Amino acid sequence: MVGRSNFGFRRSKRLMQTPPAMIWMSFCRRAKSNSDKSRRKLIWLVHIPLPIDSTFVVPHLRLCYKRDMIAMRKILFIACAIVVCVVSGNAGAQGKPPSFFHPAYRGVVDKTAMDKHYLLEFLPRFKRSECLVRIDLLFEGTEGERYRAPLSMLFKQYLWVHEPKAGLFHLGSDHPTANRQIAAYVQFADECDRRFEIAEAMADYASGADPRYKLRVSRDHILPGPDTMEADGAWIDDPDYVAKTWVLRRKANRGDGEAMFQIAETMNPYSDHLQMYITYLMAKNCLQPGKLKTEATVRAQKTLFAMP
Repeated sequence: MVGRSNFGFRRSKRLMQTPPAMIWMSFCRRAKSNSDKSRRKLIWLVHIPLPIDSTFVVPHLRLCYKRDMIAMRKILFIACAIVVCVVSGNAGAQGKPPSFFHPAYRGVVDKTAMDKHYLLEFLPRFKRSECLVRIDLLFEGTEGERYRAPLSMLFKQYLWVHEPKAGLFHLGSDHPTANRQIAAYVQFADECDRRFEIAEAMADYASGADPRYKLRVSRDHILPGPDTMEADGAWIDDPDYVAKTWVLRRKANRGDGEAMFQIAETMNPYSDHLQMYITYLMAKNCLQPGKLKTEATVRAQKTLFAMP
């Protein structure tokens, strides 16, 4: 008779008294007493088909001994490692899929200088129309290759290293295409009085890094709009531009607790409650002991309790 061993199997008294069955039951009791995670591992081994006849059961039940179990685990681990290596080797032999990005786009650029400028020094000085540049571009390649060659990455590689003050910019263009010239628009946030000089330098860098790009910078005066670009957020003609707010932001970024408190006071408690709470908390941590520090603590708690 052949059966499958599990915790619910009903054994006869005579069968349960045989040495092989007693060893098997001992193994099952150990499995049941283990944690859930260990028990799941052991139950997987319990579901091995075992003949009831002791002549055939004994070789299978030797796996239950502690020494043999440890050896089996080592063997299984080594076997899995070998399988992984073989599969990886076969995948490599058949040709590993190329990385999504072209090699020229995989470099990580240090933008510390740019971040420092815009956090600690930057104040809006220009109108949007004073910062717009049109670049006529042609990509000599397939559309799939165009997707794997983001032009903005090449611009960042140049600006963040050579022109960090102009490193914050917006890039807009038509739908990515290949072998057809389109117009792209770059809107800088700073150094706009040198926008054509900077744009030509970064265009030369991009073409040198990836010769498939053919770029030509236009020196025409470009106006913001739906046909060009409508970016906002860092220019003096923004709809919501407030000079005082930018001054406070620069002070707050430098660790001025009073400026942080004033910024928090201007926030909307309904739509910006989380940012408002964080700003009050930062103000409390930066302020010297006194009335304003106490007030920042109280308002931070009130904002926290008022959160939905």
